[in-house]
Amino acid sequence: GNTVMFLNFRDLHLMDSYTPTNWEHLNAKDLDLGSASPVVFPFQKWTLVASAAKESAIALLDADHLGGEDHHTPLYLSPRWGNDEVLLAGRGLWGAMATWQDAQGRRWLLLPLWGPPSKEAPKFQYTYGDPQQGSVMAFEVRLDPDKGTPTLVPTWISRDMHVPDPPVVANGVVYALQTGENTEQGRGATAKTRSTPVTNAVLYAFDGETGKQLYSSDKLIDSWTHFSEPVVAGGQIYVSTWDGRVYAFGLKSH
Repeated sequence: GNTVMFLNFRDLHLMDSYTPTNWEHLNAKDLDLGSASPVVFPFQKWTLVASAAKESAIALLDADHLGGEDHHTPLYLSPRWGNDEVLLAGRGLWGAMATWQDAQGRRWLLLPLWGPPSKEAPKFQYTYGDPQQGSVMAFEVRLDPDKGTPTLVPTWISRDMHVPDPPVVANGVVYALQTGENTEQGRGATAKTRSTPVTNAVLYAFDGETGKQLYSSDKLIDSWTHFSEPVVAGGQIYVSTWDGRVYAFGLKSH
C-alpha cells in the first residue's frame, strides 16, 4: 500500500510504480503514503513527482520512470523533516505539498508539517521561532552540481502553527491555515474529543521567498477546521471552518 502508482486514463492499467525501500517499516508503524497526495511539476528536463507523508521524508521521482529499474530508486530522497517520535497521528504530512515558480523562474516546494521539525534535519536559511506544533517548510528545487539530478535546498521554515493544512500561493505570497484540530487518535479519541479543538483556526500570509509573516487573522476565526485549505480567487482568500462558515479575506490594493 505504500506505493506511488502511475495508471493510464483508459482502463487504470498499472504503467509504473515507486515503493520506498523501507516499506515494511512504514507498514509496521502505519506511516502510510496515503496520508498525502503527490504533486507533479516541471523542472528542467524532467516532470517531477514529489511524494511525502507521515514519515516526513520527501522523494523526488521522474514521472517517466518513477522508481528506476527496481521501482525503489528515486531521483532524490531527503532526510526526515519531522516525526522523530514515529507517530501515526498528529505528525508528518497530511493532505499534500504545494509547489510554485517565482518571477525569477525558481521552483519551490512547500511542506506543511504537523509537529516539530526533526532534530536531525538540515537547518533552514530563514527561521521564525520554535515551531513545536507545526509549520510550513519551503524548499528550493535545484540541480545537484555533482550528480546532475534534482535536489532540495531548505530555505525557510515558518512560525509555529498548529497542524497546518496544505498552503496555496498567489503573486509570491504563501497562504496557509492553522487548523486548530485535535489530532488525537486511538481508543480515547471519542467524537467529543476529536470535535474539541486545541486552538482556533488562523489564516497566515508569508513572503514566498523568505517566510516572513505578512498577515495573521489571529482570533478573528473562532472555530477550527479539518482537512481544508485556503482558496484564492478573484483577489479574495476564502477559508471554511468546521461550523459551516466561509470567511473571505481581501487583498490590499497598491
